Amino acid sequence: MSAATKSIALLDGSKGILTRETLPDGGDASVMATLGIMERLIIRDAQDERVRKIVAKYKGRTERETAKKLFDFMVANFKYAADPDDREHFTAPVHILTKNSPFPYRDCDDLAGAMAALLTAAGITNSLKVIAWRKTNPPGQYTHVYNEAILDGARVPMDLVMRSSGFNNEKKPIIRSHTWLIGSNVPLPASLQNGSALHDDLQYPDINWDGIGKDILTRALPAPFGKGENVGEILKQHMTAICVASVRQQLMANKDKIILAASAGAALFTTIGFVSAYALQKIRNNKRQAARTAKVRA
Repeated sequence: MSAATKSIALLDGSKGILTRETLPDGGDASVMATLGIMERLIIRDAQDERVRKIVAKYKGRTERETAKKLFDFMVANFKYAADPDDREHFTAPVHILTKNSPFPYRDCDDLAGAMAALLTAAGITNSLKVIAWRKTNPPGQYTHVYNEAILDGARVPMDLVMRSSGFNNEKKPIIRSHTWLIGSNVPLPASLQNGSALHDDLQYPDINWDGIGKDILTRALPAPFGKGENVGEILKQHMTAICVASVRQQLMANKDKIILAASAGAALFTTIGFVSAYALQKIRNNKRQAARTAKVRA
């Protein structure tokens, strides 16, 4: 990897260093290189006094309580803000947590990095988890990262992009995932020391996204779509919009046929009405003629 650095002004007037690195060209290698950069800054900033003060303020009676309080702190104070389209931007955790960065970007990697620094400073074993979960070209690309903590001997996912619903929750379906343990020298619980328990690369069956109408979802749902939403929650919350969009799409796609069918139907009803009126009038005329004939005979 090649890198170039320059000095920049932080919001408090102090100086910071902006580093631009050329990563491997796409694919898993680029993602793993990014995770390595994130880990170095997470471990560095977990030692920063400003980060440790935040942890001390939200420390709970147990590791789970501390993790939940820190997660809630992040949700309350930091909202998702996408990177520019042309580059991946990662801000060191300390500058996210102190809101000292001149850059407005806080996407999933920035939020996960800040959360990981807090967990690490609190002495909680944690990792970064990258997943492929939505349709990409080529298929199966990693597009999202979030945190996992080891609490009470079990993995607890923490996805800040999902906001308050992201504690002990994660997006599904997961097509593929990889978990990067922060500070691999941290002792793990015995139950998680079986081989690659925290460094997995799981393959799941392909998901038929077209089968659930991804194009309809994209048009029907509030933007941004594909930025960390829980698809199951989206389907529940916006089912009416999805159904309306689906019906509208079908109507627009088949409008010529529908107009033709409506015209044919109108013509058919008009013809039936005319024939019925003609037949009814003929019956009435026959009855009148029969009545006049009977009167003459009488």
